[in-house]
Amino acid sequence: MASYHAPSVLAQALIGLLEIHCPADLASGASFLLYKPSDFDQPMGNGLTLMLYRVAINSAQRNHPPRRLPDGRRLRAPLPVDLHFLLTAWGEKPEMQYLRLGWAMRFLEDRNTLPAGVLNAYAGAATVFADDESVELVCDPLALGDCLQLWDKLKTRIPVSQTYVARAVLLDSEIELGEGGAVRTRGFAEVER
Repeated sequence: MASYHAPSVLAQALIGLLEIHCPADLASGASFLLYKPSDFDQPMGNGLTLMLYRVAINSAQRNHPPRRLPDGRRLRAPLPVDLHFLLTAWGEKPEMQYLRLGWAMRFLEDRNTLPAGVLNAYAGAATVFADDESVELVCDPLALGDCLQLWDKLKTRIPVSQTYVARAVLLDSEIELGEGGAVRTRGFAEVER
């Protein structure tokens, strides 16, 4: 179960992996950055950007039991969130944009499950993801109307982009659940008829 640092660490891991593994001909003169919406006002010239544009509660995974720590204490149930990312390719020539996006999409598809060891490498000294955790990243294309609405909000010309979702990233609670005492007797109330 990941701590609340998970969205930040996941984004850093994704853009970091893209930068490290990018072929030399596509990486030459390119930047690999995390973006926020205002960065689209003056976008970079060459490279790849990743922006977290939506966070949603994953209702299908909502019924996780409370987590039990190795020392026996129980914590409140984790919060499963879906993290929606926008991957955008930039280039002075359209051909370079298309090449970068095509390579990045293939790279992410080949590594669509990221284990804790890879993710935690981008967490500094902290351990954000438990050893048995992983994050599933899925290409999740937007419908045309949603895509146009997103770009309308970003107030820029539509660059070559693709959307991804990291499904059901579990954010741990730090609140401990109290333990009730041992049950010694059972009593049943009589029901009047």
